Amino acid sequence: MKQKRSRVTYVLILIVMFFLFTFLHYFIYRIKLEVIDYISQQTIVKEIEHEPEVISILVEREELDYNHFKTVQLNTENILQNPELPTGCEVTSLTIVLNYLGYDIDKVLLSDLFLPKGEIGKTHPNKAFIGNPRDKSAYGANAPVLVNTANDYLKYVQGKHYAYNMSSSEFTDLLKYVNDGYPVMFWGTMYMKDGYPSTKWIIDNETVQWYARFHCMVLIGYTEDTYIIADPLQGIVEYDKDLVEKRYNELGKQAIVIY
Repeated sequence: MKQKRSRVTYVLILIVMFFLFTFLHYFIYRIKLEVIDYISQQTIVKEIEHEPEVISILVEREELDYNHFKTVQLNTENILQNPELPTGCEVTSLTIVLNYLGYDIDKVLLSDLFLPKGEIGKTHPNKAFIGNPRDKSAYGANAPVLVNTANDYLKYVQGKHYAYNMSSSEFTDLLKYVNDGYPVMFWGTMYMKDGYPSTKWIIDNETVQWYARFHCMVLIGYTEDTYIIADPLQGIVEYDKDLVEKRYNELGKQAIVIY
């Protein structure tokens, strides 16, 4: 009889231990899920619950010709390149677009960690930024460099967007992206003043001509007579349409869209 009781007690102990082990295992599993969930919420990418906001479109969306729209302006926060990046208009413009799309990235971090840079006089502006945006004596970079910068960053944070080089497009063709809620990076000149040839280099047996007042901005809207621009040097500004298109053409029709 005593032996039988011992067996029952042993079985009961085993059952209790089994339930304790199961509960402990489940408890640890839940803690892991909570930790993973917390970490996922702290990532550098902000989840956006809706498509990029358009402040005003005063006609039916079915109309594809931009001339049918009276006024369009995307709800874009401008970022100034100074004082941290005196020659960093390109990477600052890219930051403006990425922030608008919901990515929480700082212009300086984007420049320091993702923008390829090269030595002045030995670097082609299609390959890397000439100099460093932190330096007043640096130059800049063309659209292919910023496309690569954007896509390297987006890949790193597992973003859902991709950067496309829209260079050689007519400026009016870029407006369809603004109509759809996507700002457009483009190259022109500082304050839309005349650009002129300045420094010249020979790189890999190719003559590279730099233009003074070289500048990158973000197209965020338009009215009947003007384009609305997020300018890293000034803020949100408007310029006459013909003048913007002229400067865009003079600087090689360079543009980038991220969507």
